[in-house]
Amino acid sequence: MAQKLYLEYEQNNDPKKVKIVTVANPKEGITKAEATAVMQKFVDKKVYDEVTGVHDAYLKETVVTPLA
Repeated sequence: MAQKLYLEYEQNNDPKKVKIVTVANPKEGITKAEATAVMQKFVDKKVYDEVTGVHDAYLKETVVTPLA
């Protein structure tokens, strides 16, 4: 099993519109606070106009299968 980090950004100041960014190999032991702090820096720099806030960040276990 491997972990993926899911980062949810709010779009256009609408909490129902969420853009999800997935990080395949997150740093070992990353906390939600660390992830949201980095996300907030991304929002503050206004890299994309439609991204207006941080919604959520969470880790999920995923199954890794070898390619044939």
